[in-house]
Amino acid sequence: MLAHWGVDAINVLKQSYEIGLKKTSKIWFDWMTNSFGSGVPPEALEGVYSLMSWYYDMKGFSDKAIVQASDAFAKKFQQEYKYPPDPYSAMAYEGVMEAVRAMELAQSLDGKAMAKALMANPKFNSMKGPGMWRADHQPLFKYGAYVVIGKGEKERKDKKWDLVKIIGAYTGEDYLPPLSALGY
Repeated sequence: MLAHWGVDAINVLKQSYEIGLKKTSKIWFDWMTNSFGSGVPPEALEGVYSLMSWYYDMKGFSDKAIVQASDAFAKKFQQEYKYPPDPYSAMAYEGVMEAVRAMELAQSLDGKAMAKALMANPKFNSMKGPGMWRADHQPLFKYGAYVVIGKGEKERKDKKWDLVKIIGAYTGEDYLPPLSALGY
C-alpha cells in the first residue's frame, strides 16, 4: 500500500516498477489523480489498484446515469480547457453547484443561513449519483469513491490521460466513518 502525493507519488510508482515489486506483490495506491497519474509511465501504472473520487472516463461503469452525467461534464470541460478534468475539477464543480443551491434556498449569502438551508433540504443530484448532506455536513454520494486499476500502454487510447479503468465503487456510507463514531 502506497500513500504519496504529487512528485512523490510519481517517484514511488516508478521506483516500485523499477525494482520489480509488481512481480511479487499487488500494489494498492491510496488515491490517484490525473495530475500526477499522467506523470507515471504506463508500464509502472499498469495493474496498480487505487481509489479515485471520480474519473472523467466512466465508460463501462454499470450505472448508466452516472456515465452520462460524467460524460456531459467531461466534454464541456475538455472543450474549454483542452484536457480532461481531474477529480478535483469535478468536485469543485459539484461544490459550486451546491453553494449556488444554498444561496437560492436561503435567499441569502450568509454562510450559516446557507448551511441551515442545505441541512433542511439535504438531497441533491450529482455526477456521483444522488447525494445528501449528513448531520456532520459531509456530503454523502451514492458512489463515494471508485476503485480503479491502472492501464498499460496497449490499453490506452491517449498515452497521457487514459490512465485507469473503473472496476468498482464504494457506495453509500461504507466509505465514511459512521456518525456514531463522530459523536452524533
